[in-house]
Amino acid sequence: MKRCVLAVGLLLPPLVASADPAPKVAVINLAAVFDGFQMTRDLEQRFEDARRAIGAEAESRRKAIENQLTALEAFDRSSREFAERRAAVQRMQVEYRVWAEVEEQTLKDEHMGWLRSIYDEVHRAVEREAQSRGFDLVLTVRDLSADVPDSMALRQEILLKQVLYFSPRTDLTARVLTALNQAYAKRGGAASLSAAPPLSARPVDAQ
Repeated sequence: MKRCVLAVGLLLPPLVASADPAPKVAVINLAAVFDGFQMTRDLEQRFEDARRAIGAEAESRRKAIENQLTALEAFDRSSREFAERRAAVQRMQVEYRVWAEVEEQTLKDEHMGWLRSIYDEVHRAVEREAQSRGFDLVLTVRDLSADVPDSMALRQEILLKQVLYFSPRTDLTARVLTALNQAYAKRGGAASLSAAPPLSARPVDAQ
């Protein structure tokens, strides 16, 4: 009987050998990558310049309307010329509101498209780095904010943290950021950026 049990035992594969290996997990500070990516900085500067230009144009249009309103006071309210000039000012006001809304929405759409384009590029860089180093999963980590307004906000940040500890060996942040900036510089940096985000990265409504 003992020999029979031993024989059957030899036919069974060891349980440990059949188990799948544990996945290798890495981490990345996505906020640090976005902030340190030169493409992000160049685009933010572009949008800041665009906002300033729109603001200057808006101020010019507002002053033109104000000047026309001031000039209107010199005319007899019952006169035909007053009515015509008032109608012209009202058209200027409508055109200004429409222009402002269009400019604001256009800027928002372009900003969203570029943000998606940056995310796609970061995602590809993370994927390449993880695969080259044999990682199966990459989690995002974030540092606690240094300027939280109060203890409740700090508590909320702490509770929302998904990774409490990781070995520096598993941190891909520096490697990914270096790869991104090197690739961006190689293709020309800010000079390589088109006037609009790539079509694949634009919001559906903007295509």
